[in-house]
Amino acid sequence: MAREWIKRKAQEHQEKQEALLRARIAAEKEAVVMTDLSRNDFNMVLQVFKSTWTGCETSERYIRFKQSFEQMHEQKQQVQRRERQEEEDRAN
Repeated sequence: MAREWIKRKAQEHQEKQEALLRARIAAEKEAVVMTDLSRNDFNMVLQVFKSTWTGCETSERYIRFKQSFEQMHEQKQQVQRRERQEEEDRAN
């Protein structure tokens, strides 16, 4: 029973890490924001953009990428706040 739980947790962790990696690769290559892109990966991608393309901060692609991440990140935070509030309401 415990072995199955450990295997399942390891599988879930591996899938999450793969999703994070896919999101970062897509962001670097295509400037596409995926929901699995973390704040740290986002910052790393911005550093790659800045080191690769001089003056990229004024490009439309860079600005659009940054705005779409901030929008997605805000939506994720709203969902998390709502879930916490629902949990608190259930607890009370």
